[in-house]
Amino acid sequence: MENSRPSITVLAPHGTALGPALHAGLVARGWTADLLTVSRADPTHLRTRTVVVIEDDDGTPRLDLPTSGSLTTCVCVGSVRSVSVLLTLHGRGATVLNQSASLLSLLRLVERAHLAPGRTEHESAAFSRTLQRRRDENIGLGRLTTAEDGILRAMIAGFSAAQISNQRYLSTHTIRSHIKSILTKLQVRSQLEAVAVARRSGHMAWLHEAPAQFTNSGDDDT
Repeated sequence: MENSRPSITVLAPHGTALGPALHAGLVARGWTADLLTVSRADPTHLRTRTVVVIEDDDGTPRLDLPTSGSLTTCVCVGSVRSVSVLLTLHGRGATVLNQSASLLSLLRLVERAHLAPGRTEHESAAFSRTLQRRRDENIGLGRLTTAEDGILRAMIAGFSAAQISNQRYLSTHTIRSHIKSILTKLQVRSQLEAVAVARRSGHMAWLHEAPAQFTNSGDDDT
C-alpha cells in the first residue's frame, strides 16, 4: 500500500461506530485522514475529499448537511433506511454507498470514488432509478406483519411452505396465504423475487447478523 494518499475527512454523527471504523481503515490503507464527529456539517467540510456517515448506529439519519451546493467531492454512506436522503445527496453529485456492505468493501469503494473519474450523466440517472427501487422495496418490507416477516425469514433460509407449516404449527393453506400477502406487498410474482428483495433492500437485524455468525438466517426459526 502506498504511503502517500490524498488527505480525506470523515464526517460522522456523535456516537456512531462506523465513522471511526472508516477513519481507522483509511489511515491503515495509507490515507491522511481526519475524523470529525458533528451534528451539523459546515459547507467548508464538503469542498474537499470527504466521507459522510449519514446515520447513527440505529439507522436514523443524524447528520445535518447544507441543503444546497455541489457534493461532487463527497462519498455519503447510509442504508436503505435513509435512501430518500441518499437520493437527494446523489442528485447533488455525491457518490452514495450502502453501509450494510463489509468494512473492507466500503473502504475500497471510498478509495475508488475519490481516485477515479465520476459517473457519466447516463450512469447517474440509472443509479438514481436504482435507489428509487430500493426505497420502494424497503417501504414494502416495512408493511409486512410480524408473522409475514417470520415467514419471509424462513423463505430466505430455503424452507418450503410445507416445512414452514410444520415449524409454525399452521396449516399449509395459512402459510400460502401469508406468502401471497408478502408477494403482493413487495410487488413481486415469486418467492424467489421476494427473497431477492429482502436481501438487497432489507435492514432486519437477523438478515445481516446471521451471515456474520456463519449461520443461515432461518436456522434458528423453529
